[in-house]
Amino acid sequence: MLARAAVGLTGGVFASLLGACSSAAPSISAPTAGAPAPAAPTTAPAAGATSKPAAAAAPAGARGSGGALRILMWQGPTILNPHLSQGTKDSIAGRFCCEPLMTVSGDGKFTPVLAAEVPSKDSGGLSADGKTATYKLKPGIKWADGEPFTADDVVFTHQYVTNTQTAATSLGLYIDLDKVEAVDPTTVRLTFKQPTGGWYVPFVGAGGQILPKHTLQQYVGTASREAPFNLKSFGTGPYMVQEFKPGDTLTLVPNPNYREPNKPSFSEINIKGGGDAVSAARAVLQTGEYDYAWNLQVEAQVLNGLLQGGKGDLVIGAGGGVEQLHLNQADPNTDLNGERSSPASKHPFLTDQRARQAMALAIDRETMAKQLYGQSGNASPNVLTTPTNLSSKNTTLEFNIDKANQILDQAGYKRGGDGVRMTPDGARMHVVYQTTINSLRQKEQDLVKSG
Repeated sequence: MLARAAVGLTGGVFASLLGACSSAAPSISAPTAGAPAPAAPTTAPAAGATSKPAAAAAPAGARGSGGALRILMWQGPTILNPHLSQGTKDSIAGRFCCEPLMTVSGDGKFTPVLAAEVPSKDSGGLSADGKTATYKLKPGIKWADGEPFTADDVVFTHQYVTNTQTAATSLGLYIDLDKVEAVDPTTVRLTFKQPTGGWYVPFVGAGGQILPKHTLQQYVGTASREAPFNLKSFGTGPYMVQEFKPGDTLTLVPNPNYREPNKPSFSEINIKGGGDAVSAARAVLQTGEYDYAWNLQVEAQVLNGLLQGGKGDLVIGAGGGVEQLHLNQADPNTDLNGERSSPASKHPFLTDQRARQAMALAIDRETMAKQLYGQSGNASPNVLTTPTNLSSKNTTLEFNIDKANQILDQAGYKRGGDGVRMTPDGARMHVVYQTTINSLRQKEQDLVKSG
């Protein structure tokens, strides 16, 4: 497997203003990788970035004093409700407005956001039986529309997400909860179905963003897709939506009720969607059209060449994106009750751990990381790579064709006359390998097949 770092590019404007940004909006400075998707060309400028007359400059250090920020996300966001997100692109966009109780860094450290502190056994926030976690909330926080934020909003978010008819994409983060209760306006208690060490899974990070009850309580269940909030969200975070054209442009302006009076720094954030990873890198590093570009799954050689333009810098952070093979455990070649790859069928060899182990040994992940990704990717034997403190230290990388062949020989997978191995039952060991239309992934595919 190949662990991809979260990669972004910054131009001079963003680099110089980053230090004045609110730390409560990590999606500005710490984007995460997502799967590539084709979109429209990137030649159009960011909406409102250059066409509007310049506003009067705010006093230095005041809210909005940093001017406008232009971001190119070649996978443009399509919905702003974080719990209906269709991918990282949507979660990032929603995170400018909405906030979780806590966030977690790439090395596994928790930081309170809406919570007043990180729950612990010493503070009484974590019970001895491992079944409850109690959060104290920061007092005096308001939603962008001026309504008070309370524990009832946390309870409502749980109700919203766990109503299966809402079809929340974040449901899996909350299924271990038995109930969520508002002890008082600034205290919320989580009770889990069983003792757990994963008390920090719900309400933390991108999937933990809290929703405003007073705005969405009429849009739970089957009505969830009808909420105006989905396209014009607001929250307790530093920004709120001014204008949104799904997949194309998003304009964000400061939340007037944000709790830190001199933040956020930027007076406006203009996000443009469209293009591809290479054109996004070029728009920052060569032409300077944008201040920041996200998710640059670009070949190292190409990226290094673009960096010579001198208009921007490469920003790399630990990301959870892992390039990996998903192997079909069902049989796509057998028709069972009119269905191919029926869950009731069994793949003739991919269900055999020895076959999968041999395939893993035949993939040169170190070469893949160094030649294709360079500084933006690391070879890894793990699916879980971030937070780094949870990444297993008991696994190792090994590229060994001889050992792979030995395992297959011992398992009875003999070579046929054309050199392709056969299963003991006589099935030809042939697979169809599909990947996305992305030059980097297609070169990964070539390396895998060459093994």
